Amino acid sequence: MRTGEPALPLRFLLSAVLFNAAGYVLLPTLPLILHGRGSGPAQVGLVMGSFTAAALLFRAPVAALLTRTAPEPLLRWGQGAILLGFAAYLVPAGLPPVLVGRVVQGIGLAAFNTSAYLYLAELAGPGRRAEFVSLFGLAANVAMGLAPAAGSLLLDHGGEVALFAVGLVVSAAGIATVPRTHLAPAGGAVARLWEPDAWRPTAAMLGFATAYGTVMVFVPLAVAGAGLSQGWLFFSGYAVAVITTRLTTRRVLDRGGRLPWAFGGSTAVIAALALLALARSWPTFLAAAFLFGSGVGTGHPSLLVYILESVPAQRRSGAAAMGAAAFDAGTAGGAAIAGAVASHLSYAAAFGASAALFLVLLLPLGLKAARTKSTRP
Repeated sequence: MRTGEPALPLRFLLSAVLFNAAGYVLLPTLPLILHGRGSGPAQVGLVMGSFTAAALLFRAPVAALLTRTAPEPLLRWGQGAILLGFAAYLVPAGLPPVLVGRVVQGIGLAAFNTSAYLYLAELAGPGRRAEFVSLFGLAANVAMGLAPAAGSLLLDHGGEVALFAVGLVVSAAGIATVPRTHLAPAGGAVARLWEPDAWRPTAAMLGFATAYGTVMVFVPLAVAGAGLSQGWLFFSGYAVAVITTRLTTRRVLDRGGRLPWAFGGSTAVIAALALLALARSWPTFLAAAFLFGSGVGTGHPSLLVYILESVPAQRRSGAAAMGAAAFDAGTAGGAAIAGAVASHLSYAAAFGASAALFLVLLLPLGLKAARTKSTRP
């Protein structure tokens, strides 16, 4: 790092790892706990889906708060909401406390991630924004690689009380590691979830997220449908690819403009979906995993930074909320659309439909880029 360049505090990255780890320990475990408490599939779906729904609903209020409040308190409040959720899970009163806890944790996701994106944009400046956002994503990838397995081990050997108690400890550590940001409130106009100047890259982000939701939910089923086992191999390949890509490209993502990286990453994701539609063997599934991970590693941070830079600085909190909300909605909506297609046709058709939808949502940004290029002298 050259003298005078901004530095991303290691405490912030550690706090991000802890925040994501506290959430990811519940991915393989909370559905099993709910089933063990007598909940049916519909109730499990309600509880798990309430997390994303709450995050989506609270993005705009968080963005409004960020016009009057610096990012640091909201980063702490986000971590604190995760802690409160684990405390609710410990209440032995059936489904209601778990549902309340999940909603509270969804609000925590809205507070932490939206504040983090604004913090990163302001700290880095235009020269290193994509690099800092990529490193923030890397913290989530590290947590995803470790926390689900740790959560399963805790549940198997210590039970749900031990799992939730560890979640409380991890969340408390996350609160303690939030660094002093020394940033002022965003100020400016009242933040909103819709920023007209950022709608094209946000549409592309929505397409990115629909692909992400489709892959995360339906690859294990497609692997089993092909007569294969050990579906975790796909996600291991994806994790290796996205971590490697983020580490090797983080210094160059801010060079050459946002759009080439955004389109390159999007192309890789669409190609991965096409491969998944054809996959019948592990070599094809793994090739798709590496393509998908590479595309996510470069495309997602570039699109997010493009969204942030599409509006003036005083409206950036709203843009941060808009980009994050698009990913929330796209992840949930993509899985729902793919599920409908798969139930009537096939998993291959679901992946193909996801690729087609991504292309449609990417088109407005592509047309704008083409017009901009054609008007240059």
